[in-house]
Amino acid sequence: MGLLDDVDVVGSAADGAQALELAGRLDHLDVVLMDLTMPVMDGVEAAGRLAREHPNVAVLVLTTYSDDESIAGAR
Repeated sequence: MGLLDDVDVVGSAADGAQALELAGRLDHLDVVLMDLTMPVMDGVEAAGRLAREHPNVAVLVLTTYSDDESIAGAR
């Protein structure tokens, strides 16, 4: 059992490309926690593609950036 009874961590990815591949394989996915700074494919591109390819999945972006320009593309 995890910290929250109704929350299950179903996967982890090292980069945006892996996150997209994993999202495509999972049967049921509600939320993705996405870092914006990742190798191979950054979180901005991955979050955008997730939103287009899996519109019912919410993407929660994690970042240390404080400027709007760095995060605007993740919408």
